Amino acid sequence: MTLAFAISMYLVIWWIVLFAILPIGVHAQSDDGNIVPGTAESAPHNPHLLPKLLGTTVVAITRSRSTTFPSCRATTPCNRAGA
Repeated sequence: MTLAFAISMYLVIWWIVLFAILPIGVHAQSDDGNIVPGTAESAPHNPHLLPKLLGTTVVAITRSRSTTFPSCRATTPCNRAGA
């Protein structure tokens, strides 16, 4: 496994997970009745981006590690250092 492949897998997984969890828990400004002048009524009100970015990073790290470095089995040799 090359470093470039591992980084590209991480980035692809990170973006997919981010786009999957962005709409979770988002409420439009029109739902609350507080519409900021100059914005659309459907614009999100307090989208909680920081927890979503942190959650996306954690999921992407764990999924990309399991994708790029599968667990070693007793019957097959492991190419990972330290295993």
